[in-house]
Amino acid sequence: MLKRWLENSIEKWKSQESMRGMIITGARQVGKTTLAGHVCKGMEYVNLDDPLSHSEFEKMGGKEFAGSYPKAILDEVQKVPALFHLVKYGIDTRRQNRYMLLGSAQILLLKKVRESLAGRVVVKELYPLAFCERLSNSPIPWIATALNRFKKDLKLSIPERKNIRETVGEFGREWKKHINWGGMPAQLEIKQGKEWREWLKNYVATYLQRDLRDLARINDLAPFRKCEQMIALRTGNILNFSELARDTGISVQTAKNYSSYLELSFQTILLEPYFTSTGKRLIKSPKAYMIDIGIQKVLSGQWDGITGQQYESVIASELKKIISTLQSDWNIYHVRTFDGLEVDFLLVNGNKAIAIEVKNSDRVHQQDARHLKHLESVTGIPHILKFVIYEGNEILELQKGIWGIPAIIFFGPGK
Repeated sequence: MLKRWLENSIEKWKSQESMRGMIITGARQVGKTTLAGHVCKGMEYVNLDDPLSHSEFEKMGGKEFAGSYPKAILDEVQKVPALFHLVKYGIDTRRQNRYMLLGSAQILLLKKVRESLAGRVVVKELYPLAFCERLSNSPIPWIATALNRFKKDLKLSIPERKNIRETVGEFGREWKKHINWGGMPAQLEIKQGKEWREWLKNYVATYLQRDLRDLARINDLAPFRKCEQMIALRTGNILNFSELARDTGISVQTAKNYSSYLELSFQTILLEPYFTSTGKRLIKSPKAYMIDIGIQKVLSGQWDGITGQQYESVIASELKKIISTLQSDWNIYHVRTFDGLEVDFLLVNGNKAIAIEVKNSDRVHQQDARHLKHLESVTGIPHILKFVIYEGNEILELQKGIWGIPAIIFFGPGK
């Protein structure tokens, strides 16, 4: 089976004494159950998606639960709120007890954690496959290694140029499939594009019927579905809630609520702008991205090739997966000022940052680096590495300290 990056964190957790609970949250069908079952083979698996199982736990006392389930994987745990208190009792009263909690509704899970499991559980997020997770042994991508080194000593080691064409040739077909089909694990077993579209359509319908029901009581799903489609069409763009409300026929507050539901159920990324109290005034609206490009295509109907906004959405998703799983002390923003300067992504860690412009082209030019040139004065961050990601097969220094680098190298296996 595929190796997921999160496996290492779970293996470390299995031997921890202080945190004997772990929550893995993420969208439906991203592999939470498969991952937990593979890494935690000795733990009993309980599927709470079946409503018939709920009453058993709702009637159960803490002592009975702790004795009957000393080590358990509890799937879709948000559906049985009483279980959070039972898990707390099991952790607090028996040092050998250990629990893995799986769920796809982040807001419910984290609310219950704050109320009853704070200080007792580790919370991890699982996303659709990152590009390197599709490859044999799931290597760590180059950018994750670069972030770690830059954080330690402010140095950057550019990949060797002589290996670029070899890497593109070896992994190019898989990269093209990744940016066109998305990263849902089920895709690896479905080889035909027509069948994959049908799977994605069914996935979107299931989300509306099940995951959304966990998050909100919405009687009429039609306005939500339209809002979801409108956000998919806006992927890679600033999200103006007034325009979204007008185009969807709902109030501004409802548009904000629906957008929040999509983010909390791991369907979208709402990327906030970077602020500095001493720099220029920055526009405050978030940029919206769909986490999976396949789902974006189903919702938007944009199946022919990949647009610039779709390509940018793929890059946003890759960055989110890497930051969440491998480099969690970095934060992702976008930059946009009122005088027209825009930078697609800014990864920030204290006084250090990685700035990224995205170009959906097989060629890159000096002009593509223009917004990166004076970014230090705009953000107030003194140490910034600067890249233009594109679809070519060369690494080029576009301007002093600004590198054009193929996306497949940026997100591909590090050396």
